[in-house]
Amino acid sequence: MKITLNESETPAAAQKEADRTAEPARNLTDEELKKLRRTRFEQMGPREKILYFLDYYKIPLILITATVLLIASIAHEVLTAKPTGFTAELINAQLYDTQEFGERFAEAAGIDTSRELCVIDADALSSGGGTGTQADLYSAERILVRISAAEMDILAADEEIFRNYARQSIFSDLREALDAETYALFEPWLVYEPLELEDGQLSEPVPTGIRLDAAPVFCDAGIYPNGGVIGIVANSPHPDRAVAFLKFIFAFQQI
Repeated sequence: MKITLNESETPAAAQKEADRTAEPARNLTDEELKKLRRTRFEQMGPREKILYFLDYYKIPLILITATVLLIASIAHEVLTAKPTGFTAELINAQLYDTQEFGERFAEAAGIDTSRELCVIDADALSSGGGTGTQADLYSAERILVRISAAEMDILAADEEIFRNYARQSIFSDLREALDAETYALFEPWLVYEPLELEDGQLSEPVPTGIRLDAAPVFCDAGIYPNGGVIGIVANSPHPDRAVAFLKFIFAFQQI
């Protein structure tokens, strides 16, 4: 028997036509129609049954298959994704190989990059000075969202930009974030900034940042040729590693 994929000649199409013409002539009940379809299906050969199945169910089958593949892909991404062990945001930084830099710090700090991510992000750009350019607004929004979500440990920028962020109380008071010995090491390069209080008044100047002029790791790489300031984000999820990063860029022996 000749089998063709022509739409009008598929088993399903033939059965549909037979059902359409048979029903008014014989006035079959629903149960009789179901029985007739089962009988005809049982009489089909293997290939006819496959064509019949595809003709009736190919669209649902495609949708179900696509859904299963999508769910499997999402599940794989979630199950294999590594948690973030440290994140530093460097605004206007001239650092092009962030991965290599992150690997250097991870090795120094004992972060196992096969288990955790060590992220150095140098993509944010800002012209400063409150110009409100599209790049400024995008960078500021992205950074503040990440800070609000507690996804950032360290933030560095040109001094003016750093002070603008500091006034929004996003940095830790370094007197509290560092132990006395470490605080004393950084004291010559501390940057003080008054913080805006809830009533709109300004606090006394607080040590929120450290100048990068004396950070040999940054200076040797020319990351901030015109100077920059770095601080620990107040809600850092990894404050110990944030302190370790400061010690790393200042080339202190113990981190």
